[in-house]
Amino acid sequence: TDIYCLGVILYELLTGRRPFRGSPTELVRLVLETEPRRPSTLLRNPDPDTQLPCDSTQAPKWAGRLRGDLDNIVLKAMHPDPQRRYHSVGELSSDIDRYFAGLPVTAAGDDLAYRAKKFATRHRTGVVAAAVVVVSLSAGLIVAQHEASVARKQKAMSEQRAAEIRRLANSLIFDLHDAIQSLPGATPIRVTLMDRATQALDSLTNTAVDDPAIQLELAAAYRRLAEVQGEPARANLGNLRASLASYRKAQSLLEGVRRRQPKDLDVARQLASADWAIGSILLNQGDKPAAREVREKALELREWASHAPPQDLDSCRDEATARQYRR
Repeated sequence: TDIYCLGVILYELLTGRRPFRGSPTELVRLVLETEPRRPSTLLRNPDPDTQLPCDSTQAPKWAGRLRGDLDNIVLKAMHPDPQRRYHSVGELSSDIDRYFAGLPVTAAGDDLAYRAKKFATRHRTGVVAAAVVVVSLSAGLIVAQHEASVARKQKAMSEQRAAEIRRLANSLIFDLHDAIQSLPGATPIRVTLMDRATQALDSLTNTAVDDPAIQLELAAAYRRLAEVQGEPARANLGNLRASLASYRKAQSLLEGVRRRQPKDLDVARQLASADWAIGSILLNQGDKPAAREVREKALELREWASHAPPQDLDSCRDEATARQYRR
């Protein structure tokens, strides 16, 4: 059921409409007995009320990029026979990874000619891959929400599934964003990716187990997200409000971990970096008093880290940073 739901979400994201329409009774019959039209076929001949995921003039080109592997991945996830779908989120994730790498996907079968063609075009990529990332983020949202409602005996399995999706979301969204950020016309897709990333990370944070390692992982993802959204010192999407919100979420997670691990130097340094970034954005927005307060907190953390054992190169950097900004 989870795999089928992911297929439905991916179908709608790629085509702008749901795979089936009709009464509830009719929808049940269609789900159990039929396959939807291929996403690429639907885009070549869209219905009048379809909200295309791209400009209408680009629909034929978009359909061409969907034809083949992405069609097959979606249809395998939505196959009427559950035994012929992906057996786990990890299996779907693996096929997506193989698509990104230019390798044959399991959804396409074991045809020799197909594998030879994939080998010849292994290094070709396309902006359409951004749509595939969205399904991984949506998957994280679905799995995290599902995790909150399962019984105690299923808790271990749900946490493992959430961790798997979190790794998939983090690697694909940020790797893909870096790959497409310089492509013409990629900005709307980058914005969509960041919005979906925020939703997925928020859901995972709300349902995450009380584990410092997972909280640190989420904090790192929020900081990376904030850099892309509007970090003043880096190339970004110019959304300072969203960037500030993401940094504050990272700050909250790191403060929680530091209360439990007050002597952890790495946690202190990560929190200092988040505080300093928040101060930079507040300064950019003209709120000098608030910026000064949060930056002072960051410098105090740096000073503490510079004097805490072990005294190493990182400690020297902490001391140098604190001295530089206290002059």
